[in-house]
Amino acid sequence: MEKQINWFLRIWALGSSWAALAQLGFQQLGAAGTHWGYTPGWQREIGFWNLGLILIILQALFKGTYNAKLQITKALVLLSFLFGTNHFIEVLKGGAIYSHIGGATENYIAVIWGSILLIKVGNTKEIK
Repeated sequence: MEKQINWFLRIWALGSSWAALAQLGFQQLGAAGTHWGYTPGWQREIGFWNLGLILIILQALFKGTYNAKLQITKALVLLSFLFGTNHFIEVLKGGAIYSHIGGATENYIAVIWGSILLIKVGNTKEIK
């Protein structure tokens, strides 16, 4: 099961890398198709936050215990739900939404995938 958790964490780190690149290096592109628009300072803060999250995930992957990986997975499932819901609210508003549709979709996929993994772990009593 740890391999599956590791894949979840790797994909999350990859997504955070893309988000950091978009928010730090391609801010206008990252803002396109959103209701939030181009706000360099706020986007830079989001990019920095993503860099910090990447570091946490990578440390867990390379040096963390299985239990630490599970705890981070739980936190990422919660964050995915919150981020996805935030994007979904913007989809409901209509207008410039194509980035919000993508954000909601990818985050809700992470919620489903991570939840399935955590349920499997709970059902197998595999926590070390």
